[in-house]
Amino acid sequence: MARDWNDKAFEKWHSHFRDESNYFKLCPLYKAVGVLRPLKYAAENIEEITFLGHKTLGHKDLKAKMEKAEALLKERCAANGKPVPTLKSVWAFTPRAMASNKNKLSNHALGKAVDFDPEQNPMLVKDSLNLAEAVSGTDLYRSDQGYDEIKAANDSFKANYNS
Repeated sequence: MARDWNDKAFEKWHSHFRDESNYFKLCPLYKAVGVLRPLKYAAENIEEITFLGHKTLGHKDLKAKMEKAEALLKERCAANGKPVPTLKSVWAFTPRAMASNKNKLSNHALGKAVDFDPEQNPMLVKDSLNLAEAVSGTDLYRSDQGYDEIKAANDSFKANYNS
């Protein structure tokens, strides 16, 4: 791993790991998921992805899924006479541990997780969903809800929670 850090071929990936110290702290977490050489992994698997006009780096397998999701989103919005949502930011590849468990690698470290407007749309854990469900009065665990029902739940949550 030290030879990879000093290898000029991987130099462009250094900034994603912040610094050498952070890289070496993350190496055991990568190893635990079968990635023995994180810089080599990044060089071979991470590429630019564009979603709704926003560029980010992510796993090459995520790229096709994001392209398909964008096409489907645009198709459904057009079919329902709704505008395509706008985003402020999109990001995927961020070498780091999980926020909830510093001993496990985040899926972002593999470029296999993506966040949309993360400063406004944090990951919800079960307790957060239970709170949102109680405040909004909507069953957030149902999978058959459409855009209008989710938007109404969001609006209800904001109105009730902020009052």
